[in-house]
Amino acid sequence: MFETIGKRILQLTEFDTIQISKNCPRGCRDCSQSPTYNYSIMPLETFERAVEKVLELEGEIKKELFTRYVLTSTDSDPFFHPKLYDILKCFKEMTGKRFYLLTSGWFLHENQNRKSNILTAANVKKWQENAEAIAADPEVIESLTITVKASPTNPQTVEETEDILVNTIRTFRSFPYGKLMLTPQYVPGPLENLKENSIFTASFLQEFVDRILDRVGGGIREKLTGKIFYRPIVGLGGAVHNLGLSPATPFDYRVEAEQPPPPITTPENEIERPFSGMIAINGKLKILEAPRARLYRDISKYHPLGV
Repeated sequence: MFETIGKRILQLTEFDTIQISKNCPRGCRDCSQSPTYNYSIMPLETFERAVEKVLELEGEIKKELFTRYVLTSTDSDPFFHPKLYDILKCFKEMTGKRFYLLTSGWFLHENQNRKSNILTAANVKKWQENAEAIAADPEVIESLTITVKASPTNPQTVEETEDILVNTIRTFRSFPYGKLMLTPQYVPGPLENLKENSIFTASFLQEFVDRILDRVGGGIREKLTGKIFYRPIVGLGGAVHNLGLSPATPFDYRVEAEQPPPPITTPENEIERPFSGMIAINGKLKILEAPRARLYRDISKYHPLGV
Protein backbone atom coordinates (compact mmCIF):
# COMPACT_ATOMS: atom_id res chain seq x y z
CA MET A 1 0.00 0.00 0.00
CA PHE A 2 2.84 2.38 0.68
CA GLU A 3 6.61 2.45 0.46
CA THR A 4 8.98 0.96 3.01
CA ILE A 5 9.80 4.43 4.35
CA GLY A 6 6.14 4.89 5.26
CA LYS A 7 6.13 1.67 7.23
CA ARG A 8 9.26 2.66 9.09
CA ILE A 9 7.73 5.98 10.11
CA LEU A 10 4.51 4.31 11.22
CA GLN A 11 6.50 2.01 13.49
CA LEU A 12 7.65 5.17 15.27
CA THR A 13 4.21 6.83 15.45
CA GLU A 14 1.19 6.88 17.76
CA PHE A 15 -1.99 8.70 16.77
CA ASP A 16 -3.20 10.75 19.72
CA THR A 17 -5.29 13.47 18.03
CA ILE A 18 -8.29 13.55 15.71
CA GLN A 19 -9.21 17.02 14.45
CA ILE A 20 -12.99 16.58 14.37
CA SER A 21 -13.44 20.37 14.38
CA LYS A 22 -11.50 23.54 13.68
CA ASN A 23 -11.68 27.00 15.27
CA CYS A 24 -13.99 28.03 18.07
CA PRO A 25 -16.91 30.47 18.37
CA ARG A 26 -15.97 31.33 21.97
CA GLY A 27 -12.80 33.24 21.05
CA CYS A 28 -11.70 33.50 24.68
CA ARG A 29 -9.10 36.24 25.11
CA ASP A 30 -7.06 34.04 27.48
CA CYS A 31 -6.98 31.05 25.11
CA SER A 32 -3.55 29.50 24.57
CA GLN A 33 -4.50 29.05 20.92
CA SER A 34 -5.47 31.71 18.37
CA PRO A 35 -8.69 30.32 16.87
CA THR A 36 -10.99 32.30 14.60
CA TYR A 37 -14.66 32.57 15.42
CA ASN A 38 -15.88 30.57 12.43
CA TYR A 39 -16.19 26.84 12.86
CA SER A 40 -15.77 23.86 10.59
CA ILE A 41 -16.21 20.15 11.23
CA MET A 42 -15.10 16.75 10.03
CA PRO A 43 -18.17 14.95 8.62
CA LEU A 44 -18.99 11.61 10.26
CA GLU A 45 -18.37 9.77 6.98
CA THR A 46 -14.88 11.28 6.67
CA PHE A 47 -14.18 10.29 10.27
CA GLU A 48 -15.19 6.69 9.65
CA ARG A 49 -13.04 6.38 6.51
CA ALA A 50 -10.00 7.87 8.26
CA VAL A 51 -10.28 5.54 11.27
CA GLU A 52 -10.67 2.59 8.89
CA LYS A 53 -7.47 3.68 7.15
CA VAL A 54 -5.54 3.71 10.43
CA LEU A 55 -6.89 0.27 11.32
CA GLU A 56 -5.80 -1.04 7.91
CA LEU A 57 -2.31 0.33 8.54
CA GLU A 58 -2.27 -1.35 11.94
CA GLY A 59 -2.85 -4.65 10.16
CA GLU A 60 0.04 -4.00 7.80
CA ILE A 61 2.63 -3.06 10.44
CA LYS A 62 1.27 -5.43 13.13
CA LYS A 63 1.23 -2.71 15.77
CA GLU A 64 -1.46 -0.57 17.44
CA LEU A 65 -1.40 3.00 16.16
CA PHE A 66 -3.92 4.74 18.44
CA THR A 67 -2.92 5.79 21.94
CA ARG A 68 -4.87 4.49 24.96
CA TYR A 69 -7.36 7.28 24.33
CA VAL A 70 -7.36 10.13 21.83
CA LEU A 71 -7.80 13.90 21.97
CA THR A 72 -9.46 16.47 19.78
CA SER A 73 -7.34 19.34 18.44
CA THR A 74 -6.49 22.07 20.95
CA ASP A 75 -7.65 25.01 18.80
CA SER A 76 -11.30 23.97 18.97
CA ASP A 77 -14.06 22.84 21.35
CA PRO A 78 -15.52 19.45 20.34
CA PHE A 79 -18.91 20.18 21.87
CA PHE A 80 -19.70 22.51 18.99
CA HIS A 81 -19.68 19.50 16.61
CA PRO A 82 -23.32 18.58 15.83
CA LYS A 83 -22.41 14.87 15.46
CA LEU A 84 -20.15 14.60 18.49
CA TYR A 85 -22.01 11.77 20.20
CA ASP A 86 -22.17 9.77 16.98
CA ILE A 87 -18.42 10.18 16.51
CA LEU A 88 -17.72 9.04 20.05
CA LYS A 89 -19.85 5.93 19.63
CA CYS A 90 -18.34 5.18 16.25
CA PHE A 91 -14.78 5.42 17.53
CA LYS A 92 -15.44 3.16 20.49
CA GLU A 93 -17.18 0.56 18.32
CA MET A 94 -14.43 0.58 15.66
CA THR A 95 -11.37 0.62 17.92
CA GLY A 96 -12.45 -0.24 21.46
CA LYS A 97 -10.91 3.08 22.54
CA ARG A 98 -12.39 6.40 23.57
CA PHE A 99 -11.97 10.16 23.43
CA TYR A 100 -10.77 12.35 26.27
CA LEU A 101 -12.78 15.57 25.93
CA LEU A 102 -12.03 19.14 26.93
CA THR A 103 -14.64 21.90 26.83
CA SER A 104 -15.19 25.45 28.05
CA GLY A 105 -18.96 24.99 27.91
CA TRP A 106 -21.53 25.89 25.27
CA PHE A 107 -24.26 28.41 24.71
CA LEU A 108 -27.67 28.10 26.31
CA HIS A 109 -29.48 29.97 23.57
CA GLU A 110 -28.89 31.61 20.23
CA ASN A 111 -26.35 34.40 20.54
CA GLN A 112 -28.00 37.48 19.10
CA ASN A 113 -24.68 39.32 18.87
CA ARG A 114 -22.88 36.32 17.49
CA LYS A 115 -19.45 36.58 15.92
CA SER A 116 -19.61 32.98 14.74
CA ASN A 117 -21.22 31.24 11.78
CA ILE A 118 -22.89 28.53 13.89
CA LEU A 119 -24.49 30.16 16.91
CA THR A 120 -28.03 29.48 15.74
CA ALA A 121 -30.93 28.23 17.83
CA ALA A 122 -30.98 24.89 15.97
CA ASN A 123 -27.30 24.23 16.60
CA VAL A 124 -27.51 25.26 20.25
CA LYS A 125 -30.31 22.73 20.72
CA LYS A 126 -28.28 20.01 19.01
CA TRP A 127 -25.23 20.68 21.17
CA GLN A 128 -27.28 20.28 24.34
CA GLU A 129 -28.80 17.06 22.95
CA ASN A 130 -25.29 15.71 22.29
CA ALA A 131 -24.20 16.60 25.81
CA GLU A 132 -27.24 14.96 27.37
CA ALA A 133 -26.62 11.82 25.29
CA ILE A 134 -23.04 11.65 26.59
CA ALA A 135 -24.23 12.30 30.15
CA ALA A 136 -26.58 9.33 29.81
CA ASP A 137 -23.79 7.14 28.40
CA PRO A 138 -20.60 8.16 30.27
CA GLU A 139 -18.68 5.04 29.19
CA VAL A 140 -18.65 6.36 25.63
CA ILE A 141 -15.74 8.66 26.65
CA GLU A 142 -12.56 8.22 28.65
CA SER A 143 -13.25 11.33 30.74
CA LEU A 144 -14.27 14.98 30.46
CA THR A 145 -12.46 18.06 31.70
CA ILE A 146 -14.28 21.39 31.84
CA THR A 147 -12.01 24.41 31.58
CA VAL A 148 -13.26 27.07 34.01
CA LYS A 149 -12.42 30.70 33.34
CA ALA A 150 -14.30 33.96 33.65
CA SER A 151 -13.12 35.45 30.35
CA PRO A 152 -16.05 37.46 28.90
CA THR A 153 -15.29 37.44 25.17
CA ASN A 154 -18.10 35.56 23.48
CA PRO A 155 -20.37 35.65 25.49
CA GLN A 156 -19.54 39.19 26.45
CA THR A 157 -20.11 39.24 30.22
CA VAL A 158 -18.82 37.30 33.22
CA GLU A 159 -22.44 36.58 34.20
CA GLU A 160 -23.14 34.89 30.85
CA THR A 161 -19.96 32.86 31.17
CA GLU A 162 -21.08 31.74 34.62
CA ASP A 163 -24.46 30.65 33.23
CA ILE A 164 -22.74 28.59 30.53
CA LEU A 165 -20.53 26.81 33.06
CA VAL A 166 -23.42 26.13 35.43
CA ASN A 167 -25.37 24.52 32.60
CA THR A 168 -22.36 22.49 31.44
CA ILE A 169 -21.45 21.12 34.88
CA ARG A 170 -25.09 20.49 35.76
CA THR A 171 -25.50 18.45 32.57
CA PHE A 172 -22.69 16.10 33.65
CA ARG A 173 -23.14 15.98 37.43
CA SER A 174 -24.56 12.43 37.14
CA PHE A 175 -21.18 11.16 35.87
CA PRO A 176 -19.55 8.52 38.08
CA TYR A 177 -16.71 9.72 40.30
CA GLY A 178 -13.48 10.27 38.39
CA LYS A 179 -15.14 10.79 35.02
CA LEU A 180 -15.52 14.56 35.39
CA MET A 181 -12.77 17.09 36.22
CA LEU A 182 -12.50 20.88 36.37
CA THR A 183 -9.41 22.91 35.50
CA PRO A 184 -9.91 26.53 36.59
CA GLN A 185 -7.25 28.68 34.92
CA TYR A 186 -5.75 31.86 36.34
CA VAL A 187 -2.96 34.30 35.50
CA PRO A 188 -0.05 34.04 37.95
CA GLY A 189 1.96 37.03 39.12
CA PRO A 190 1.26 40.77 38.78
CA LEU A 191 -1.61 41.88 36.56
CA GLU A 192 -1.12 45.64 36.48
CA ASN A 193 -1.19 45.78 32.68
CA LEU A 194 -4.56 44.06 32.34
CA LYS A 195 -7.89 45.77 31.99
CA GLU A 196 -10.49 44.22 34.29
CA ASN A 197 -7.56 42.22 35.61
CA SER A 198 -9.34 40.97 38.73
CA ILE A 199 -11.24 38.30 36.79
CA PHE A 200 -7.98 36.53 35.96
CA THR A 201 -6.62 36.25 39.52
CA ALA A 202 -6.63 32.99 41.46
CA SER A 203 -8.67 34.57 44.27
CA PHE A 204 -11.43 35.75 41.92
CA LEU A 205 -11.47 32.36 40.22
CA GLN A 206 -11.88 30.51 43.52
CA GLU A 207 -14.91 32.65 44.36
CA PHE A 208 -16.20 32.16 40.81
CA VAL A 209 -15.93 28.37 41.10
CA ASP A 210 -17.60 28.34 44.53
CA ARG A 211 -20.50 30.37 43.17
CA ILE A 212 -20.89 28.03 40.19
CA LEU A 213 -20.83 24.86 42.32
CA ASP A 214 -23.38 26.36 44.72
CA ARG A 215 -25.70 26.96 41.78
CA VAL A 216 -25.14 23.49 40.30
CA GLY A 217 -25.95 21.71 43.58
CA GLY A 218 -26.92 18.04 43.52
CA GLY A 219 -23.87 16.83 45.45
CA ILE A 220 -21.46 18.17 42.84
CA ARG A 221 -18.83 19.17 45.41
CA GLU A 222 -18.53 15.58 46.63
CA LYS A 223 -18.43 14.34 43.03
CA LEU A 224 -15.50 16.67 42.31
CA THR A 225 -13.49 16.01 45.48
CA GLY A 226 -9.86 15.77 44.41
CA LYS A 227 -10.84 16.46 40.78
CA ILE A 228 -10.50 20.26 40.62
CA PHE A 229 -7.06 21.29 39.40
CA TYR A 230 -6.20 25.01 39.49
CA ARG A 231 -3.46 25.85 37.03
CA PRO A 232 -1.94 28.95 35.47
CA ILE A 233 -2.94 30.07 31.99
CA VAL A 234 -0.23 29.04 29.54
CA GLY A 235 1.62 31.87 27.80
CA LEU A 236 0.84 30.72 24.27
CA GLY A 237 -1.37 31.93 21.43
CA GLY A 238 -3.85 34.70 22.16
CA ALA A 239 -3.07 34.64 25.88
CA VAL A 240 0.35 36.19 25.26
CA HIS A 241 -0.73 39.43 23.58
CA ASN A 242 -4.14 39.73 25.29
CA LEU A 243 -2.93 39.14 28.83
CA GLY A 244 0.67 40.28 28.56
CA LEU A 245 2.08 36.89 29.56
CA SER A 246 5.65 35.87 28.89
CA PRO A 247 5.72 33.39 25.99
CA ALA A 248 6.10 29.77 27.06
CA THR A 249 8.01 27.13 25.16
CA PRO A 250 5.76 24.88 23.04
CA PHE A 251 5.49 21.25 24.17
CA ASP A 252 6.18 22.15 27.81
CA TYR A 253 2.59 21.58 28.89
CA ARG A 254 0.43 18.49 28.64
CA VAL A 255 -3.11 18.88 27.42
CA GLU A 256 -4.48 16.24 29.80
CA ALA A 257 -5.51 17.11 33.33
CA GLU A 258 -2.82 16.67 35.96
CA GLN A 259 -4.07 13.20 36.88
CA PRO A 260 -5.47 11.65 33.70
CA PRO A 261 -6.99 8.16 34.10
CA PRO A 262 -4.69 6.60 32.82
CA PRO A 263 -1.72 8.30 31.09
CA ILE A 264 -2.30 8.55 27.35
CA THR A 265 0.66 6.31 26.48
CA THR A 266 3.31 4.12 28.10
CA PRO A 267 6.73 5.48 29.07
CA GLU A 268 8.22 3.02 26.59
CA ASN A 269 6.15 4.32 23.69
CA GLU A 270 6.93 7.91 24.67
CA ILE A 271 10.59 7.11 24.02
CA GLU A 272 10.43 4.50 21.27
CA ARG A 273 7.81 6.25 19.14
CA PRO A 274 8.89 9.90 18.77
CA PHE A 275 6.19 10.87 16.23
CA SER A 276 2.66 11.91 17.17
CA GLY A 277 0.01 11.21 14.57
CA MET A 278 -3.10 13.23 13.81
CA ILE A 279 -6.13 12.67 11.62
CA ALA A 280 -6.65 16.13 10.12
CA ILE A 281 -10.08 17.64 9.58
CA ASN A 282 -10.02 16.56 5.90
CA GLY A 283 -9.37 12.94 6.92
CA LYS A 284 -5.70 12.97 5.92
CA LEU A 285 -3.10 11.33 8.16
CA LYS A 286 -0.30 13.59 9.40
CA ILE A 287 2.64 13.30 11.78
CA LEU A 288 4.75 15.61 13.91
CA GLU A 289 7.90 14.83 15.87
CA ALA A 290 6.61 15.64 19.34
CA PRO A 291 5.73 13.86 22.60
CA ARG A 292 2.18 12.66 23.09
CA ALA A 293 -0.63 15.02 24.03
CA ARG A 294 1.11 18.36 24.27
CA LEU A 295 -0.97 21.47 24.70
CA TYR A 296 0.29 23.66 21.89
CA ARG A 297 0.85 22.35 18.41
CA ASP A 298 1.09 24.35 15.24
CA ILE A 299 -1.12 22.41 12.84
CA SER A 300 0.89 23.74 9.90
CA LYS A 301 4.00 21.95 11.22
CA TYR A 302 2.46 18.49 10.73
CA HIS A 303 3.71 16.53 7.72
CA PRO A 304 1.41 14.47 5.45
CA LEU A 305 2.04 10.77 5.91
CA GLY A 306 1.49 10.08 2.23
CA VAL A 307 -0.61 6.93 2.56
